[in-house]
Amino acid sequence: MAWKVAHLLIGELGGDAASGDGARASGAAGAPASRDAGAMARRGRPLPQAVRALADLAIIGTVADVAPILGENRSIARLGLEQLRAGARPGLAALIDRAGVARDRLDLDDIGFAIAPRLNAAGRVGEAGRAARLLLAADRAEADELAAEIEKANLDRRERTRLALAEARRELGLGPARDGAGPDEATDPATTAGAAAPSAPPTPAADLPAAVLVRGEWGVGIIGLIAGRLAEDLGRPAVVATTLDAAAGTLRASCRSGGGVNLAEALIACGDLLIRHGGHRAAAGFDIAADRWPEFAARFIGIAAAEARPPVAAELTVDLVLPADSVDYELVREIGLLAPTGAGNPPPMVAVTGLKVMRVRSAAGGHTQLVLRRSRDVLDAVAFRRPDLVAMLHEGDRIDVVARAASRRFGGFESIQLEVIDVAAEGEQLLEPGRTTATAAP
Repeated sequence: MAWKVAHLLIGELGGDAASGDGARASGAAGAPASRDAGAMARRGRPLPQAVRALADLAIIGTVADVAPILGENRSIARLGLEQLRAGARPGLAALIDRAGVARDRLDLDDIGFAIAPRLNAAGRVGEAGRAARLLLAADRAEADELAAEIEKANLDRRERTRLALAEARRELGLGPARDGAGPDEATDPATTAGAAAPSAPPTPAADLPAAVLVRGEWGVGIIGLIAGRLAEDLGRPAVVATTLDAAAGTLRASCRSGGGVNLAEALIACGDLLIRHGGHRAAAGFDIAADRWPEFAARFIGIAAAEARPPVAAELTVDLVLPADSVDYELVREIGLLAPTGAGNPPPMVAVTGLKVMRVRSAAGGHTQLVLRRSRDVLDAVAFRRPDLVAMLHEGDRIDVVARAASRRFGGFESIQLEVIDVAAEGEQLLEPGRTTATAAP
């Protein structure tokens, strides 16, 4: 269904309005695109209302699948956001309200970090049918009741994931995890200050095998989240297994690549040990007899070691370099004209120079909040998943930052906020648009 909606939405936007070329988007969510359907859409056939009405659902699937926001996917995103902002169906309206998202300012981040994880939670720790009933709810009273159940499931899922991740790290001999949400977990924006525990120093790469594998008694619905966090934090493939059927002696496992190994090919190479397997290069899963787990672990680590690449520092491509005084509402509005942005089409990265640290503090969720002075006033800033900045920065430091410039509303007032990605001492980095000179912390 997603590809049919995509091509009809392309026609609604006038062929190349959404992407610059009107061609199929690489990595479109759902099935491969149909050239015939696309050709009919581009000939200007009016968009059926029944199809347009699905744009709000198609955008959630597109974002949740981390499909590139290009071509027809970007068309889905534009029309889906318009529909959700103008008047969401009862179930989504209830879920948006439960998530505390301002509907008139809804964007793809809200869908990826607030809406999609809540829908996923219904199946991860309970009955997936609740999410379907919510989306199909005909009246707001029914939707509110289902949204409350799903919100409870989401909180339950987050707590289960937190406890399971801590247990998995102990099994691996690692320190506590960084606070904050994983790749598939909603994050409350770090606007609420709180005492966040300092992160433990990362385990030295030399002390870890080329891939980490851990087995425990965790819910099948959360092992992918645990694997994702381990892969992200440790920078290497992670495989997490749990009991599927104790009587039959079978395990179910979820894998995340951490960017190093093609998991689909690795599991094919281990196929003689597995009951079944599937997935793609970055995420996969399999079932295995428990007595074959040690043999699988040894072979998988060997594959990961053979494919391991020397670690390289991550780099950020700077799109625009500006002195701090040039960051204003006009800039934020102009950047907003490039929306929707997302996977494969990120928002511009702005280097802001000449800032002075006035305040730095921990925020709930493993984030860091900053107040940064420029010549005439101060800017609020937040660095998501960067608790290390609390120890790194001090009041009075002169810094340059790489950030996304955004605006926020609180108490009826709008203010500019920098979403900081990385920090350097003032003048330390040679910052030029298009150059990958700023090095991001892992």
